[in-house]
Amino acid sequence: MKYGPFFRSMRTALILLQFVFVISGASLAYSGLKSTAFRDIPDGSVMEGSLGHGGFQPDYIIDKNHPALAPLWDHARNVKSLPQEDKIRSIVQFIRTVLLPNRNYEDKDYLRTLKQFRELKREIPLGEYAVAKAGVCREYALLTHLALKEAGVPNQYVYAKVNTGGLIEDHAFTVIKDKGQLITVDSYELDYSGRLLKDLMNPGGITDKSYRAPWGRAKSGNYTVAVLDLHEFPKVFSLAPEAVPEIPPSTRSRAVSIKVGPELTFTNENMLNANWSMPNGDVTAVRAENKEALERYKIKIQELCLRKGCKIEEQFHVWSDGWRTPELRVTYPDGWWFIAGLDTSVLEFQSKEMTLKDLDAFHARIQQDIFDACEELGLKPKPGVGGGHIHIDLTSAFPEDGRLLRDFLVDYSNHPGLAFGALSLDQGNATPVAKLRSDQKIAFRKVISDFDYGLIRGRNQLAKEIERRVYFHSPVYGDPSQKYMAVNLTRVTKENVAESFRTVELRALRAQRNADDLKKIADLFEGRINYLKNLPDRVLVGTLLPPTDDAEVLKQYRSYVRGAGLDPDLYLDLIPARYRGSQSIKSKTRCKEQILRVLFHAP
Repeated sequence: MKYGPFFRSMRTALILLQFVFVISGASLAYSGLKSTAFRDIPDGSVMEGSLGHGGFQPDYIIDKNHPALAPLWDHARNVKSLPQEDKIRSIVQFIRTVLLPNRNYEDKDYLRTLKQFRELKREIPLGEYAVAKAGVCREYALLTHLALKEAGVPNQYVYAKVNTGGLIEDHAFTVIKDKGQLITVDSYELDYSGRLLKDLMNPGGITDKSYRAPWGRAKSGNYTVAVLDLHEFPKVFSLAPEAVPEIPPSTRSRAVSIKVGPELTFTNENMLNANWSMPNGDVTAVRAENKEALERYKIKIQELCLRKGCKIEEQFHVWSDGWRTPELRVTYPDGWWFIAGLDTSVLEFQSKEMTLKDLDAFHARIQQDIFDACEELGLKPKPGVGGGHIHIDLTSAFPEDGRLLRDFLVDYSNHPGLAFGALSLDQGNATPVAKLRSDQKIAFRKVISDFDYGLIRGRNQLAKEIERRVYFHSPVYGDPSQKYMAVNLTRVTKENVAESFRTVELRALRAQRNADDLKKIADLFEGRINYLKNLPDRVLVGTLLPPTDDAEVLKQYRSYVRGAGLDPDLYLDLIPARYRGSQSIKSKTRCKEQILRVLFHAP
């Protein structure tokens, strides 16, 4: 597999820092050979392709969870009890005949797969080659390497310069160690398989008298088969989860004062029970039930504005897909405004962005003119319907260099309990990273790694890379999947809009029940952003796994609130009762188990 001379110029200190070698099997190295040429490729890593260096192959995402690879792992486990040579022979045969039967560089499905991911500008999961049933030496070697490990055969991935009948090119294979010797396993080019690596590296390569392992074969022709050199590329990004310490919040005052724009939602039984479906399978926000609710609210706010001097304007909101929905804009003499409009099953209220000081100043107005007025009309916030999304103004919260946005995204993803029950459980409309597919999680780690080493610069490019390489798939909603994420960045990446329009939207939030809830949510995220700003080091990327139980949800929530410099006990009213008691319930259960063990002398 040709790379060309570009790799030999890639040995800068910065790149070497980023490209983490996993050499746990370096003991395989034969005396005099470069130990860094023998590598273990871990699941969850990314291996460099040739695309960034003039080639056509995107970087690989090593994701063993890809469904197209399941038959290979099943096969490897099924042959695990066989003698080693039989395991190797069976796995090589399975890869060649079942998983990747097409080995031609010109195979149309192979080329189409490469083109698809090049145009998407995304890393390509290794399993996509199994979908195409086609690959070349690197895909074969990676799959052989992983399958042999699954079958209990220690081995290492090797990339080398070879001479095959006078053709000098780069080629990938694997090696095992048997009786002190390094022996090759090559499922792509069988002339290289089952040979002593030292024989292949002799001048002129192997001969008819060279050793051949039981899974090897005689040379298929009278030509040179030789390894000329062992490469230290392509590079491997290990991207392993890191232990994330809990750092106490700084006592310094808040240097960042954020502005927030709320989305307050209210509904009733008529709106909930309405048929929102359209003939094309989509849903619409325009139904008689919510138009009637808006009309009733208009009458109510007209009464209030007679006393308060606010101005009401009737207008239409034009959605990106062409919907036109009626809405009311209510503007007060001091310039503050809000809009009452329609969304599926709800009335939705958006307002002028506010600081915490503004939220205090307008607290009574928001409570009386929105929450109380809606309640009088039988409209109430409802968990799981509409949500209570909050827009954080980009300019006030996140500097252009992107460091604070990077830390906020990682820190939020390290506390998946926020979106797994504490503040929301709407994982279709607000999907956290922990709910994404494993290849998307690997891509998230890679994007953060690229940012840390200067390959991504600034908040806008960071947001674009997250959207393109991580947010490309939603487990529930379709296009645009990027919108339906717990942290929505579409307003960061949108082109040709006013700076005041740019926000980071937090979607994994239940509908706020009152103005106090709204203030607490804003206070929580401002505190957390300031906590992150004061950290001396960047936030490490954790496991990205969902919380294990209700107690873990509560633990993560309390940690998040505490880090914001706030008292977790004073913020328990934001989360459902089932989580508030989960810690004490777990403690009582543990105590009961200990008592029973003492009574019955159990171990």
